[in-house]
Amino acid sequence: MKKFKIAYWVATALIILIIGLGSFADLFMIDPMRESIQQQGFPVHFLPFFGVTKLLAVIVILVPALKWLKLSAYVGLFWYFAGAIYSHFAVGDPIQISVGAIIAFVSVLVSFFAWRKMEQLSFSS
Repeated sequence: MKKFKIAYWVATALIILIIGLGSFADLFMIDPMRESIQQQGFPVHFLPFFGVTKLLAVIVILVPALKWLKLSAYVGLFWYFAGAIYSHFAVGDPIQISVGAIIAFVSVLVSFFAWRKMEQLSFSS
């Protein structure tokens, strides 16, 4: 159980850093985010929406009372970052530009699977 808790909190800390801070970059539509989303062919007015949804997902993952929404937050982040990785590669971005989305995607997967394993172990105890 201890190794799953460690994996969960390391991955969740990365989620907070990457996705939580990134949500503010989206909300405030900073120039690098604006340029990136425009290069990928998305309208700039999506940025505040992405920022709000990412921030809400981080809150749901962190707040124990919102456990009933946690799976939805993970699913949303999974598809968001799967789409981000695809978009980066589709427009020919080098791996250096895509690495943030890849790390966030892997962090979401690790956090989710560690959380599920901890849930399973707590029910079987």
